Amino acid sequence: MSQERRLQRALTYQATHDALTGLINRRELSTAQRGAARRAADPSLSHVLMYLDLDQFKVVNDTCGHEAGDRLLKQITSVVQARIRTTDLLARLGGDEFGVLLADCTLDTAGRIAENLRQAIRESASCGATGC
Repeated sequence: MSQERRLQRALTYQATHDALTGLINRRELSTAQRGAARRAADPSLSHVLMYLDLDQFKVVNDTCGHEAGDRLLKQITSVVQARIRTTDLLARLGGDEFGVLLADCTLDTAGRIAENLRQAIRESASCGATGC
């Protein structure tokens, strides 16, 4: 592969992914949402978009420092990725905000996934893994 091609791939990755977590970014999630909306024209398919916002994240950054906040964001990323389906998309929207696009998912299933995520994040955050 030529150096120019490697550079192009690196630039494309940087434009579509979050540098800290490696997750897709807000722009890339919007692209995926548009595709899901087109597929949802089929009445047998439904998709769910979840928005996750971490409560009191600013307190972690202010009291423990940004390195601890970064570790917490990476930890949350791992927790969420381990509990969503392989067909779902997790994105970091910015700061302490995440989006999850649940493809071909009923509201009942989405509710169970959301509750599972809430509990797992709460347990993970209570473990004090930020090193604060």
